[in-house]
Amino acid sequence: MSTIADWLTLVAALIAAGVVAWLAYEIRRSTKIAEVAAAKAGEALNLARVEQATSRNLVAEAIKTRIDAQAPTITIVPHDEMRVVNDLDLPVRFPRTDEKPLHVAVGFSVINDGTATVILRRRTVPAAEHGTTESDATVLTPGQRTFVAVEVSRPLDEWRAVADAKITGDADDEEFRSGHGFDRDARVIFFCATSGDDGAADEYPFRLLGSPLQPITGDPGAYHCWGANQVIKRDLRLVADPRRRTYYLSRRRGIELPSAESVAG
Repeated sequence: MSTIADWLTLVAALIAAGVVAWLAYEIRRSTKIAEVAAAKAGEALNLARVEQATSRNLVAEAIKTRIDAQAPTITIVPHDEMRVVNDLDLPVRFPRTDEKPLHVAVGFSVINDGTATVILRRRTVPAAEHGTTESDATVLTPGQRTFVAVEVSRPLDEWRAVADAKITGDADDEEFRSGHGFDRDARVIFFCATSGDDGAADEYPFRLLGSPLQPITGDPGAYHCWGANQVIKRDLRLVADPRRRTYYLSRRRGIELPSAESVAG
């Protein structure tokens, strides 16, 4: 009997082991199937995201192309001649008790190269006196060329700081600029926009480099300055920065057209 019982026990153990092995195999197979399915689902999701981003990018590019076709085409050419506008007691001596600014007049030729009428505005940095940051609009019909005069105003202390920095070679140093209360050169920025709400706004920035003040050797605190209406023959120059075009789904609500980078992200 014991032999039969032992044999039955062995058979039962083998069956149980086979069941366990089969279950383990099925679990491993199911896990692999699940992993493959998850990987395929992940690939499909990523592909869907890429396709969605690509589609959105194509739509955005199509909108940009349409806006570009409607956007103004402007050429702005700065004139070489610049003048000091206001009279100062010369030589200019520091320290000063007044906060009188010094104004420099700059001229630009502006040409409308497009087929639509353009309303061109401008602002100066630092802002002009009395808090005015924007001039009257200049209206340009297709093909029209006009002259625009701009006054760049800056406190004498800032013009002096720029003149001194030019001597020391620090004029383009960001730490120097922020330490003197201004972080960029004096600028003239022209801007215009398309007529539609879903359009573009363009900026044409110019930087005024240098200063009309020059230190007088041997006379500390004294500076030469060009007189009113004299053409500044050196020390100042205008540099044009690249045009910046901003695309909008709605300018009124301030909603910009997403860039390709933001769509892809």
